[in-house]
Amino acid sequence: MQFFKSLVVVAVVVVMGMAKVADASRGENRGNYNRMSPQK
Repeated sequence: MQFFKSLVVVAVVVVMGMAKVADASRGENRGNYNRMSPQK
């Protein structure tokens, strides 16, 4: 059970991190993001 709780915590942290990166990409860092991803 303890392992499952740790797994849930890790999953939440990863999702929060991904959401933060997405916000930064479409926010003030959009210029840098577009320069790094020319295919978009």
